[in-house]
Amino acid sequence: SIARIASWHGIEVIFIELSEGKIQNALNNISKELDNRIESWGLTESEKRAIMSRIKGSLVYNDLAGCDFVIEAIRADEKTGTRSFDLRKNVFKKVEEIVDQDTIIATNATTIVITELASELKFPERCVSLHFFVTSPEARIIEVVKGLYTSEKVYKSVCTFVKLINRQGIPVEESAGLISVRLFVTLLNEACS
Repeated sequence: SIARIASWHGIEVIFIELSEGKIQNALNNISKELDNRIESWGLTESEKRAIMSRIKGSLVYNDLAGCDFVIEAIRADEKTGTRSFDLRKNVFKKVEEIVDQDTIIATNATTIVITELASELKFPERCVSLHFFVTSPEARIIEVVKGLYTSEKVYKSVCTFVKLINRQGIPVEESAGLISVRLFVTLLNEACS
């Protein structure tokens, strides 16, 4: 969803996956979502082709070289349902080895604190948390979390990116769960009562 949203707004996107099959699955899902937009929302075939042409999948981290902004969005393990902090930290380190010093590195995680993810990087000031609502990717708000190390310049740049993709940034204090997850859990508990 993040790749589709960014590409929809004219941004070139490259995403890293674990296998060619997962790359093709992601591209197929994006294509199906755009077909739905053609049927229901007036998107044209040529607009779909333009959006799809801006999205590339890769198996190689080196393809991130030259990127201005990298968003880590590791899904939960399909078998266990867990999200590995160590895996995310390892991804941050791999990304930092490839990208330029001024490239912003973000996470889409809600339960992992960005300060902890960035703590072992050479340039932790470039790290931020940017939470897209995965259950509702068309939501017009995105939680933006400035970590302990995050520079003001990086924070402002991320807020500009959020505006570029036609979303409103909601500044959130760093905490596990952010606002959306805390509200969701409260509402779920209330519904079960």
